[in-house]
Amino acid sequence: RFNLLTIATTGRLLQSRYSGPLYQTLAVSGEDGTLETRFPGLNKNIKLYGKTGSMTHVRNYAGFARNGRNAHFLVILFANNYAVKGAEMDEMFTRIINHYLTLEDL
Repeated sequence: RFNLLTIATTGRLLQSRYSGPLYQTLAVSGEDGTLETRFPGLNKNIKLYGKTGSMTHVRNYAGFARNGRNAHFLVILFANNYAVKGAEMDEMFTRIINHYLTLEDL
């Protein structure tokens, strides 16, 4: 109950490990691990490298993303106590990622 992990802490951890061996262990969207099919409808120009987590009414993604212009981004999405099915939350995460990583001015 009191073992909390914040988005800020997760971000600092990922940033400090970006070029190290941790990066090599991350699943790749559309290719392997939990990211092989996790985000349906992900823009074909976006690649995610990260880890997922889920349990009843909890869905998480933490990792990196590369957009069509080869720009890299840190992406962390945590959802807790939501009232929809897990697949619907995955679709919402996909819409968020597609929106922010395909903006024209990136």
